[in-house]
Amino acid sequence: MPRPLYIWKLVKRFPWISCILAVTLVFLLSNRPLVLGNASPVWDAETYFHPYYTLLSDAARAGRFIYWNPWSLGGEPLVANAQIGVFSPLTLLFGLLCGGSLHAFTIYWLFAWWLGGLGMILLARHLGAPAWAAAVVALGFLFCGFYTGNAEHTSFIVSFSFLPWIIWRLDVALSEHNLWPAIEAGSLWGLSALSGYPAFTVITGMYAAMWALGRAITRRSAGRLSANSNSIEPGWLFTAAGTAAFAIAGALVMSPIYFSFFYEGPGFIDRVNPVSREIAITANSLHPGAVATFASPYLILLKLSDFKAIWSYTDVSSCSIYLGGVITVLAIFGLVMKPRSGWRWWLGLIAALALASAMGTALPLRGWLNDLIYPMRFLRHASVFRAYYLFTLCVLALSATRYLSEGAIQNKNRWRLLASALVLTLLAVLAIVLVHRLMPIEMQRISMFEYLHLLVIWGGICLLAFIGARWRLRVHRYIPIAFVVLALTDVPSIQLLRPR
Repeated sequence: MPRPLYIWKLVKRFPWISCILAVTLVFLLSNRPLVLGNASPVWDAETYFHPYYTLLSDAARAGRFIYWNPWSLGGEPLVANAQIGVFSPLTLLFGLLCGGSLHAFTIYWLFAWWLGGLGMILLARHLGAPAWAAAVVALGFLFCGFYTGNAEHTSFIVSFSFLPWIIWRLDVALSEHNLWPAIEAGSLWGLSALSGYPAFTVITGMYAAMWALGRAITRRSAGRLSANSNSIEPGWLFTAAGTAAFAIAGALVMSPIYFSFFYEGPGFIDRVNPVSREIAITANSLHPGAVATFASPYLILLKLSDFKAIWSYTDVSSCSIYLGGVITVLAIFGLVMKPRSGWRWWLGLIAALALASAMGTALPLRGWLNDLIYPMRFLRHASVFRAYYLFTLCVLALSATRYLSEGAIQNKNRWRLLASALVLTLLAVLAIVLVHRLMPIEMQRISMFEYLHLLVIWGGICLLAFIGARWRLRVHRYIPIAFVVLALTDVPSIQLLRPR
């Protein structure tokens, strides 16, 4: 049997294992200089997180637990810093096994990043999406604007990578009416807090609560939670019990670092106190114009003549919401395909609220959250909310791919797919034209390669949607291949933007 045919049969027999291997291979190949030790993370990852990782690794290999750093700042309570992983089993295990070299830290950093893609695949399988869709969405998720922009912030990467794992186990608990997966979800939430950014710990807890609330509210219109479950949406009593189990488990796991944070932190760091309302709202909030980055990741490269970003008050690391054209179109299609699905519109509402919260300076929602929810007063960098917008769009995209794969969409839904693709393609073109043509000459930094990327990705999506809407001859057999090709085409161009 020819080798390609043999490999294809293995892929068909073990689709989910093949999906994980394929996504992992693409991720490793895209980061081969980092994997081989020929490059390393830059900025905060190299100058801030790596020294702390080395200190913890050296202590772990010496059989010691270090909670105080006598070599910096006249003595520093490490246990008051939630971002460096003093209590994190993941950080300490990597330090023990791999050591504290820069290359070892790079492998740890990449592993934490890759965990997000694996978690998205597991969530996709639970939600009943096909394996090809899991691969497409996982690739878009791994190379989205949040990961590529905030790659230097290791604690951001850790927190964001745990999000699909947390939601996966929480949704399993709700679908099976079983409290144990809710405890697992809470434990994962607590584990992410041991080496993650504190703002994510707060927002992820709220996001999980909104997820559970949405499942209870929309239980009559949503039907089964997933294709792998025969149970109906949970009622209010079990939702309350599951959320409580989630919160208690998470609080217990994260208690060592946050007890130390509030006990050792006063007098050493000012983050133990709420920040001012002005800082909470304006500090690194997302500029409304940066929403145009949904169309192309290259828009973040536009600069003024004095090398300042065109999105004036948003740091260049925090202004991209690019997720890939395929996922964006599928997310919109997931809404319009079933307009009576309360659950999908609930997800759409969450995505809109997350994006509005990220625009703290331009919109009032971030200020309202600061006034009404006390833990929100400790959060700065409003742009981190965009991470939850991107994640929710991935979930919406997964909800649409099952019907495309099975050929279950009707003719009218095919035309909805075409309409979604056409509208977003026009928006993408409009975003590029407006930003590139209406700005001063010194800001026009987009090259022909970026325009080619726009043409291939968005033009390919539009062409695929038209073919799927026009011809009904088992076109669903070829849709997975086309979407995978588009996703793989997107990855090489996106990864060129990633800091080394």
